[in-house]
Amino acid sequence: MSRRASEAAESAPSPAIRAQLLGAPELRCSERRFALSRQRNRLLFYLLAARPGPVGRDTLYGLLWPEADEHQAHRALSQALTQIRADLPEPTALRHNRESVWLDRTVVWSDVAALDALAIGAPAARSTADLEAVVTLYRGRFLEGVSCAGQIDLEDWMLAEADRLERIVLETLAELCRRHANADRLREATVTAQRYLRFDPCDERMHRRVLFPVPAPGHPNAAIAHYRRCVDVLHRELGVAPEAATRAAYERATGHRVAVPSIV
Repeated sequence: MSRRASEAAESAPSPAIRAQLLGAPELRCSERRFALSRQRNRLLFYLLAARPGPVGRDTLYGLLWPEADEHQAHRALSQALTQIRADLPEPTALRHNRESVWLDRTVVWSDVAALDALAIGAPAARSTADLEAVVTLYRGRFLEGVSCAGQIDLEDWMLAEADRLERIVLETLAELCRRHANADRLREATVTAQRYLRFDPCDERMHRRVLFPVPAPGHPNAAIAHYRRCVDVLHRELGVAPEAATRAAYERATGHRVAVPSIV
């Protein structure tokens, strides 16, 4: 984000409603939590908050009322919009016309929309501040713990969205780790690699990054413990041994030779 854009954003009025969809969802208005009264209404609101613009009514019919005919789905959506508006502390947040439904972004902020705005373009082209902001926004998987009550198409959309957002964060963490390492900020690179591994524990590039800072002579315990975890997770998840480069990183960090384990 440019300095001018950042200053403009800071001077603009803050949206009254904040929708946190990363991790367990949470809705707040003026720092006070609030809830929508029905599960399907909550799913509808989350879907709208996650999308950057208007969502067609036909799309909503298919995701939320797949078994209903068009007349029934239209009526159900109209009732849901009325109920949501009644539950919202700022009813003007919810907008719609004959074709689409959307949220007024001057009234509603969502972490997904904010993350997507920061993640435009390749990670290498973004500022370090924007990369760090993406990582800060990501509290957990998209709509963690939310049930779709057997609505298969909606569940598929949620899983695809969760995977898309996690990929953005992994790419961001990988780029941050690279920048820290290139600047000899080894502690920051290690911490970033460890965070990456919580999402993807089989990525050996990040295991090697954790093993890279050679410990003081006579103190290889942390590297030994980490390498053992690496061996265990690769065996359990993929049925493979660490790559030669990972074994070499372990040997540099500990001074121990390691035999290539056989995988049964």
